[in-house]
Amino acid sequence: MAGDDRSHQDMPGAFGCSATADDQLAASSRKPWLRLGICALGVALTVSHAASAGSRTSAADKSRLALAKPQSADDSAVGVDDATRSIERLGALSKEQRDSIGRLQAAHDDLKQKLVDVDQRLAALTADRDDTRRQIGDLDRDIAAARLTPAQAGPTRQTLSSRLRTDETQLAVLTHERRIASINEDLLRRRLTDLERRLVTTYAQRELAAGRLQTHVTSETAALQQLLSKAGVNLASLLDRASDANEGIGGPLAPADTAAGTTLASLTADEAGRGPALDRVVASLPLSEPISDYRVMSPFGARTDPFNGRQAFHEGIDLSGARNEQVHATQSGLVTHAGRDGAYGISVVIDHGMGITTRFGHLKAVLVHEGQHVAQGKAIGIIGSTGRSTGRHLHYEVRLDGKPLDPLPFLEAGHQGRPALAG
Repeated sequence: MAGDDRSHQDMPGAFGCSATADDQLAASSRKPWLRLGICALGVALTVSHAASAGSRTSAADKSRLALAKPQSADDSAVGVDDATRSIERLGALSKEQRDSIGRLQAAHDDLKQKLVDVDQRLAALTADRDDTRRQIGDLDRDIAAARLTPAQAGPTRQTLSSRLRTDETQLAVLTHERRIASINEDLLRRRLTDLERRLVTTYAQRELAAGRLQTHVTSETAALQQLLSKAGVNLASLLDRASDANEGIGGPLAPADTAAGTTLASLTADEAGRGPALDRVVASLPLSEPISDYRVMSPFGARTDPFNGRQAFHEGIDLSGARNEQVHATQSGLVTHAGRDGAYGISVVIDHGMGITTRFGHLKAVLVHEGQHVAQGKAIGIIGSTGRSTGRHLHYEVRLDGKPLDPLPFLEAGHQGRPALAG
């Protein structure tokens, strides 16, 4: 700390800044049952491969809150963006799996019907073959009993023998095709069972992701509410503003035919849409420290003016700092002022969006220029004592729509990091 500093204070004032594969199954070959079985098997293998590839997920879970101090990785703390993307991905996967199950089920049902038709044809051919054999046997018995001569029975027996050969050939071909189709029908049934099991797993994963998102949104909302209430800010109004800024984003996350669990159904569109709004709010909050080591020299609110001794309202907070110490942006944003500004002396104002601005007063020098976009943590100036000031210090303000807020809750959140913000 800068222990050699006096109790540096500055003037009160109300200086505001306006915030600006399936292929079509066909039986077109000379062997429709064999063709159908092979096509159906191909569909099943393709769907199974796609489902397996789609089930591989990313293990990268990142914290959504952009706080000053880096947080350690926590697999149980999934950001809203990550959880939302996971739900969307799993939703797309479950739809693909349901569509594939529908196609495979249709192919399986068609193949089973074809097998029924084949069995009927096999039964008819077998009956015709057996009848032909019986007629040939009758002719042979008539010849043996001398009721017919070989010459008389010859033409009829020749016709029957030819018909028998045809029946037996067709039976052999149809029996082989039925065996192949039966094998593929069994494979299709097993693929369907496997895909249905995968779909149940996908539903469970999606339900888990929805539960984690719901828990995360609830805890983030509570944490932000706790922080902002200390600064006198209504979170609901900021979320409404953020939702308006995110026009066109959102919608229900759960399909009407979700078959597992109730978390997705209970995760309303309002709750689901709150995630992006929370992101936008957090991205506008000054959640880091302007200088690395400091003491609070004069708090926000009512105080005795250091120049005239009268009661006044201090619209910022005064922080001590070492000589020539750099001052850093407490959130990313657009520099709307960089230079002299009356009693503030040399100062910098940054617009973070959502009506939130920060001001850094009494600087010795600025390191940015008006119109420049700066990242959180960027050096924007050097601590000093310009303007209406009794000595070296930083006058730091946080404003919402031009109204001053107490910067201390934001500094505490930035200093302590995520655990403090998480309540």
